[in-house]
Amino acid sequence: MMTATLLPAGDSAQRAAAELGPRAEGVSYYNPTGTFDVLEVLKGAAAREALGRRTDWAVRVRRRTTGEVSVHCLVWTTSDHLMPRAVNA
Repeated sequence: MMTATLLPAGDSAQRAAAELGPRAEGVSYYNPTGTFDVLEVLKGAAAREALGRRTDWAVRVRRRTTGEVSVHCLVWTTSDHLMPRAVNA
């Protein structure tokens, strides 16, 4: 079961950071729907333009299995997990 962290109304930057979770450019994560590479974190007007609706943030991701690139603002949940970064030898 997915569980989102809900914060009381207040500081929008704090709320956005909690919703975004640990996703940052170059990070990979997985959940029951697939494995994704974060290509870009969009904030403010750039996020609204990319999604065509009101939002404070969005992420542009690439699905590893298909290479499909998409933009979303799905809240980080307990079903999402970071993948360890590869260490260059």
